[in-house]
Amino acid sequence: GMIGRNASGSRFPRHGAVRGRLVALQAVLADGTIADLVPTAPAADGAALGPASGISPRASSDVAARPATLAAGVDAI
Repeated sequence: GMIGRNASGSRFPRHGAVRGRLVALQAVLADGTIADLVPTAPAADGAALGPASGISPRASSDVAARPATLAAGVDAI
């Protein structure tokens, strides 16, 4: 869901889109072929793989570290 739609949610301003954090993807195509994909390698036929192209049983992404401290403040409302 999130990878197919490039969804990012409320953390997009800080962490960016899913597309920018995706490291690798393994997809099962409609004909049963397993394709190992990385963002820098185009599809063999040059076509972009969309959400309906196959199922993605494995995906790897980098993980953002949690900040050591959280500071929030409101001067006035």
